[in-house]
Amino acid sequence: SDKPDIAVAHAVAAELLGMRLLYLEAGSGARNPVPPRLVETVRSQTSVPILVGGGVRTPKTVAGLSAAGADMVVVGTITESSRDLQPILEEMVAATKDKRNLDRVLSGDSGP
Repeated sequence: SDKPDIAVAHAVAAELLGMRLLYLEAGSGARNPVPPRLVETVRSQTSVPILVGGGVRTPKTVAGLSAAGADMVVVGTITESSRDLQPILEEMVAATKDKRNLDRVLSGDSGP
């Protein structure tokens, strides 16, 4: 997470090899999610959709990752540790404020 040049090199290589999706992952249940600055850096050098996951527990984190350029945010840990999921998941969805990213990824369009 503190070496964005390595993440960018891998992401660019993946795109050049024909990968149609990037997944930046901090690890299931990670204490700290992927930093938004890392997402911004990878986004600035690639055009394929970016998924980000690992350690995402709050709507604020979702909003930060989305604003940084994540097309989708994976929120698995919170589903394992929360009894009343609906309010927190609704807040997380609202935090993205922009459905076009999800629609684009699901339709298979890999444009920016």
